[in-house]
Amino acid sequence: MRMIPPDARGKLEPAEVFHEILVHRWYLSEKSDEEVGIFDTARDYIDTVLATKPNELITTADD
Repeated sequence: MRMIPPDARGKLEPAEVFHEILVHRWYLSEKSDEEVGIFDTARDYIDTVLATKPNELITTADD
């Protein structure tokens, strides 16, 4: 999670980011016909996918 820039940390919950990075790793590995490292995957995901996502809307039970 430290790799995520501070301004992008509110886009998804940490568990969701981790899950999406794993899925992104699968896609990148399939595309390149070889396994892509998790750190390379995380950097690519942060730069190309997470950067385009809007911040999550957080509501409370009172809303």
